[in-house]
Amino acid sequence: MLTTLIPPTEEPLTVAEVADFLRLPVAEPPEAEPDDAPLLAALITSARQVCEQAIRRRLLPQTLGLTVDELLDVQRLPCGPIRAVLAVEQRDASGGITLIPTSVIAIRQSLAA
Repeated sequence: MLTTLIPPTEEPLTVAEVADFLRLPVAEPPEAEPDDAPLLAALITSARQVCEQAIRRRLLPQTLGLTVDELLDVQRLPCGPIRAVLAVEQRDASGGITLIPTSVIAIRQSLAA
């Protein structure tokens, strides 16, 4: 199962850019965000996430966690691009954890889905 551990620090579009594109009225003073800013921010995030799932690629840097039932010699990751592998843990049947050195992990980028 793929989970987001640390989400992106910013989104591809700002609330101001989206509000301007949609021609939404802006609160006073002019530098203020529109009244719908929280909703727009949530919609921007949601749209990015839907796009990432559809194309199986991450659009912005983020930290992900992947849980698999079996660690294979060649493990195909469900998304990319991958910048680095920070840690690999293997749990045995009794719940014990073995850390696998990241120096033995090779990342090979592929555009094939």
